[in-house]
Amino acid sequence: MQNTSKIVWLLYGNGVPSWYACTPIPSDPIQSKSLGPRLFEEIQKAGFTIHFTQDASEIRGDMFALISWDAAAPILQNLAPYSKENRDRCFLLAFEPPMICPAYYSEETKKRFGKIFVWFDDLVDNVNFYKIHCPFNLWGLGMATNLPPFSEKKLCCLMNGNKQWGNDPNELNSERVRAIQALTPTGDFDLYGSGWHGIPSWKGVAPADASSVFKQYKFSIRYENYGNRPGYVGDKIFPALLGRTVPVYLGATNIEEYVPKECFVDKREFSSYEDLYWFMKSMDEKRHEEYLAAGLAYMQSPKKELFTTEDVVQRVMKQLSALPR
Repeated sequence: MQNTSKIVWLLYGNGVPSWYACTPIPSDPIQSKSLGPRLFEEIQKAGFTIHFTQDASEIRGDMFALISWDAAAPILQNLAPYSKENRDRCFLLAFEPPMICPAYYSEETKKRFGKIFVWFDDLVDNVNFYKIHCPFNLWGLGMATNLPPFSEKKLCCLMNGNKQWGNDPNELNSERVRAIQALTPTGDFDLYGSGWHGIPSWKGVAPADASSVFKQYKFSIRYENYGNRPGYVGDKIFPALLGRTVPVYLGATNIEEYVPKECFVDKREFSSYEDLYWFMKSMDEKRHEEYLAAGLAYMQSPKKELFTTEDVVQRVMKQLSALPR
């Protein structure tokens, strides 16, 4: 008979991206080192049997632990509230903000999950909410090389899909729209990504090799999908640093605690896009190179390791290992 005290259930939603899926893809070395495969590997190393499901009703109450990520609200609602003892064995990795998945942060979810891992610093209490960071999966691509001379670089670009999230006061796609509207008439701005057809500055969808585009620009508008909260540092700033362009950043209110302020331009310091435009337009090569050097130093430092799959895996495994057996 199987020892159910050793069973860890993994509950995840439909359409899970390949870097969250637990089965390694041998032909994709980046995916094989991403969150799903690495978490699967470490749980197995710890001596547990793993069961996968997208149907919460399959999960038995006698499991050792449950770990869920990217599960939509209906899936979570099918998970019956457990006793406090079992609830503390239920982990939720909340990779989406409230505007995309409000169920992650609801009182009902807290009745089902005793340990909810979040990006938001202002939620972390190490009782119900625990800190994780965005597991950026593209570090292995390395820094852009063969950079064009400063004099040949174009001024600024924005690379992001046009994502609409209604009227959430903290969504930042509307701020991207304002940036596009203000910078397109200058003639010094290019736009990449899906959903922007018809805008004069649009140059097409984002290429697979984003660095090949970023390195052609002095600056890149890099706004999070969600802002005005501490700790919500997603994957927006890092591709620009890899691409050796200076990010114009807006998002986490305490971004400088995670990425040195010398690496990026803080959009909050400008009262208008006209002021931002002339700041970028008037920057000389020496000052621009200082930003790039600071970005390179950060990317070569241990501090960036917070935003890796390994950091997330270690934080989850620490809590899993602490559960009484």
